[in-house]
Amino acid sequence: MGVYQKILGKDFEKVGAALQQFHNEPERVSGRLTVTHSELLVPRFFVWLMRLPKAGENLETTLAVEEMPDSEKWVRHIGAVKLVTKQYSREGRLVESAGPINFVFNLSEEGGAMVFHHYRSELFGVPMPKHIAPIIDARVDPDVDGWLVCVNIQCPRYGTICKYEGRIDTT
Repeated sequence: MGVYQKILGKDFEKVGAALQQFHNEPERVSGRLTVTHSELLVPRFFVWLMRLPKAGENLETTLAVEEMPDSEKWVRHIGAVKLVTKQYSREGRLVESAGPINFVFNLSEEGGAMVFHHYRSELFGVPMPKHIAPIIDARVDPDVDGWLVCVNIQCPRYGTICKYEGRIDTT
């Protein structure tokens, strides 16, 4: 059983068919995303620290998932940037590790979509203070041949750090 099926349980059956298929049998998919950044100095530092994709429109994007015994390795290429994370379940929540930073989410199904509600951010496993911690909220809405994705990375003090959105195709 995959990470997402484990977390969502019976609600996984309500997720759109394209997303179910991808999470049941991960394969390499591609699409196009538009990435925007804040122009403020501190958010730009977070973009660098988190090795986030460079800003741009209609960037070629690929995603490959490698299943491991208790986790998944996600390799995204967004434009020229390679973003590698590890995803796993902890206490019923989704954890996505990007180097020393963990993002912990409450994952839910809403109208066939997967919705990632930020629970907390951790640095080296220690919860970060909420007033400075990066917050990620995301939504993945399925359609017939793929899904629409919107990821918004914010910092309470500075607003949006980085946002990427677009379409991923499974055909």
